[in-house]
Amino acid sequence: MFVIILFVVTAAVNVATYYILFSMKMQEYVNFIAPAVVSIIVGFVLASIPRRGEDEELAKRAGK
Repeated sequence: MFVIILFVVTAAVNVATYYILFSMKMQEYVNFIAPAVVSIIVGFVLASIPRRGEDEELAKRAGK
């Protein structure tokens, strides 16, 4: 489910970036700017999500 949501968000960011660049008459830069924006957003989202099991292992070790 997370991958599907991330895909939809990525597509929406690409469309929004295109419309912004289209309104600024900079369509030729879409292939450079859109992936950079998506990369930043996806990187931030993936860095914000905690890894599964890491907190559980720390809790088990502290309880022993």
